[in-house]
Amino acid sequence: METKDDLTQVQQFINKYDEDLNKLIPYIPYFEAHGGSDVAKDYDGKQGHSSMVFPVYDGTLMSFVKLCQKTAFMDHNYSYAYTRRRIRNAAQEEAAIKNATMKDEDLLNGVLTKYVMEGMRKTGVWQDAVERKLFLNVIKKYKEIMDYCKRF
Repeated sequence: METKDDLTQVQQFINKYDEDLNKLIPYIPYFEAHGGSDVAKDYDGKQGHSSMVFPVYDGTLMSFVKLCQKTAFMDHNYSYAYTRRRIRNAAQEEAAIKNATMKDEDLLNGVLTKYVMEGMRKTGVWQDAVERKLFLNVIKKYKEIMDYCKRF
């Protein structure tokens, strides 16, 4: 039985995330098609010699990251979502995403933020997120929740 509070929470969820989610949904086929190692190449030196090895990321991945940074999904306190749920490893993280509901928006935001923001300063984080299908699974879970909310 739906209560007025349930309807209010659903509407708030839709208002907060619908527009931004619609911007991320087009990336689903990209993440379904890529496995991690194919989203970055080592710098080839064409723009000038470098003694450091660093990745050059796929343009679509970079567009996704830049877009994410401008959305309501970013939560700079993302570590609290992990701490509250005692998530300490990849398996727990993946299970939490799979089992997330509308009330776990902080977790979904936390996962997305963690991998977007940490990828800005640590090599390989974005590749790991693509390989483990984290970006894909978070977007799909948000879409599943949004579709449910719109039927509510």
